[in-house]
Amino acid sequence: MEISEAMIDQDGCYTPKIDSIEDPLSNLEDGSQIYLAQPRFLETNAISSINLWMNITQSRSSTHYDPHHNLLCVVAGCKQVVLWPPSATEFLYPMSVCGEASNHSAVDLVQPDFKVHPRAKHAWDHCQKVLLHAGDALFIPEGWFHQVDSIALTIAVNFWWPSRIMLAMESHMDAYYLRRITSRMVDCEKKKNIESGISS
Repeated sequence: MEISEAMIDQDGCYTPKIDSIEDPLSNLEDGSQIYLAQPRFLETNAISSINLWMNITQSRSSTHYDPHHNLLCVVAGCKQVVLWPPSATEFLYPMSVCGEASNHSAVDLVQPDFKVHPRAKHAWDHCQKVLLHAGDALFIPEGWFHQVDSIALTIAVNFWWPSRIMLAMESHMDAYYLRRITSRMVDCEKKKNIESGISS
């Protein structure tokens, strides 16, 4: 499938346009089955979950990150994934850690309100976009924000597994890690303020 300018929205995101709906599995013979094998490199990892994703109409996920490494495999159809590294978190305004959706962005990236989320205007400067077709797979590291667009009749499977860093973090050390991380973030913010003061 080729992408034309008409498929790109005002935010530079690919929005699939479907002229006709065709069953992506229609070429299978009667009685055929699809077998999904776990990738070999995951055999030595503790799988947290395996998820099956299916949609019959065009869809778009919320912008979020997962607390696990993620291997997204497209079985049929097509998906576009927009990715932001953890360093772009400040532009995506994560929801409060006190809520159930703390791993989701509070920004409506289709119609952002820059009065409420002024830093969001820089979000698209830090993203990467990947187009996945049937048979393609994408590794999404833990903590990377992503938004997924799917064309009609798309089937995908993803595998989640914990990172080595998370496996190594003992819960009794949480308070210590939190203090170290908070201290580093405060120091970084101080450095930014000093540098911006010097440049102005």
